[in-house]
Amino acid sequence: MTDIHYLERPDNRDLRHLPGDYGIPLLGNALSLAANPMKFCDARYHRYGEVSRFAMGPSRLPATALC
Repeated sequence: MTDIHYLERPDNRDLRHLPGDYGIPLLGNALSLAANPMKFCDARYHRYGEVSRFAMGPSRLPATALC
């Protein structure tokens, strides 16, 4: 296996291959997460599985079952 310096690796910010949603425009999933973090994480786990994508404001993020 060839070792490639991390700065030379391709961009990996595209999360479209992960299941999930980005919530409402501008806020993303921030309101749901702030209202009840445990319920938010549990609902995402049951709907999308162990790994999913979501948004907090303009940031798009991956989430794990450990949320």
